[in-house]
Amino acid sequence: MKGDFLLAFLGPLAWFAAHVASWIVVPGAHETEGASRLALVDLPAAAIALVAVVLAVLRFRRLAVEDQRRRFVVGCAIALGLGSLLLLLGIGLPPLLLPAGAEL
Repeated sequence: MKGDFLLAFLGPLAWFAAHVASWIVVPGAHETEGASRLALVDLPAAAIALVAVVLAVLRFRRLAVEDQRRRFVVGCAIALGLGSLLLLLGIGLPPLLLPAGAEL
């Protein structure tokens, strides 16, 4: 059961770490080389969240239908991991798609 909770917290934890790290490495308003640093922060976090989702889906398939508590926790892990991937996509794409200074 502890592993199931770990899967549930892994996606949001990866998103939180990427969000905090992106605040640390954010470039100035008109710098162009900083966008690649932001991508280097977001890609490993997205990979961690994706691995958590895949492991949770595999775990969900192995659980018996009668084990409703574990299926609920693993289902939450899937939902939280997918939500974290969506958030990581939301903070990872704009620096790569927008030119420097376009946010103003």
